Amino acid sequence: MNFLKAHKNYSAYVSGYKWVYPDGREDIMPAVKHPRSIFWSGLYIHLASFTFRKSVFEAGYVPNRFCDDTGAIFAIACAGKWEFSDKITFAYRQREGSIMHKSDKLELCVFELMLFQDCLNVGHMKWSSYSRYYSPLRYVWHNRRDLQNPKYEKYIESCNEYKNNVIGEVIKSDTNTLSRIHTLYMLVRGKSAKLFFKYAGKFYRLPNKIRKLYKKALPR
Repeated sequence: MNFLKAHKNYSAYVSGYKWVYPDGREDIMPAVKHPRSIFWSGLYIHLASFTFRKSVFEAGYVPNRFCDDTGAIFAIACAGKWEFSDKITFAYRQREGSIMHKSDKLELCVFELMLFQDCLNVGHMKWSSYSRYYSPLRYVWHNRRDLQNPKYEKYIESCNEYKNNVIGEVIKSDTNTLSRIHTLYMLVRGKSAKLFFKYAGKFYRLPNKIRKLYKKALPR
């Protein structure tokens, strides 16, 4: 809080955390120190790692329909810069029986594309969002005929109420030429964005590797 009070152009202070599994195993998850655009393109830190400003919600970056931790982190990324800390500030206990365990892969990818639609409607960090949601988009595209299952009807109806209907375009792509072109365009754009941020992340880590090698080379 003291850091955020002293640095008005930062939206959040980010720490690492400890991941505790049902069998008792533990992993330390340090804060990944990348720029927001690279971070949002595919990296993940638990929402509880963030201490962020109330203005994130007041600025209008939060997706309107629904918002899980990924949607909240998207809003924080849109709002301003982040300061990363090496501290471990909390423990996240992974439990069995959560929605992430109950849902099949297609349903989880549908959730992701609903968030993708909401992020596009906010209108910020589109290139990073295309990278982040490329994999679920590709999976839904390849399994689009399974969306005829009644279990997906409520998700499809919800998406029809908003613009940038990614899932709707995928469903119509078999019968509508424009929808097929649009879907293929999204896939190409997503793949291009994913490759860009993959190599951008490696480039960003390069100075840290050089500094480590330099320190090792110094006489002791």
